[in-house]
Amino acid sequence: MTMRFILALVCAAAFDATAGRAQVAPPDSVQMADTTSLGALQDSAVSRDPRARELALLAAQSRLRLANIRAESKPTVAVEGQAQYQSDVARIPITLPGGIKVPTPPHDTYDAHVAVGQQLYDPALRLRRAVEESQLAEQEAQLRAQLYPLRRT
Repeated sequence: MTMRFILALVCAAAFDATAGRAQVAPPDSVQMADTTSLGALQDSAVSRDPRARELALLAAQSRLRLANIRAESKPTVAVEGQAQYQSDVARIPITLPGGIKVPTPPHDTYDAHVAVGQQLYDPALRLRRAVEESQLAEQEAQLRAQLYPLRRT
């Protein structure tokens, strides 16, 4: 009889312990992620595919191209220079009356200048931006189409 009592006590304690654990709710601050749902598994498969990183790269490329298009409207500054040396210079051996000599040209010449230019109007600017945005959308759609079969497996 004591053996039955001890066995019943152990079973009751085990039942209470498992029932008590099953009724304990997780704290509100801890969110349990459901990793067994189909949507979570598909999202995980897509995010782990190396091609998924290309979306961010395509967006970065497009931002850089649009920045280049905007930069074309800013002024440009160019500094240009030229130096020449001539070993032999033509001379005119004439002496004018009154002791005036004809000057001989110098052996070296220098030239430097600064040029500033700015595009005032670009009629194709809006169209080039639209083309770039549409190319980005097309490339993203192609990539998403390549990643879509991962959702079916």
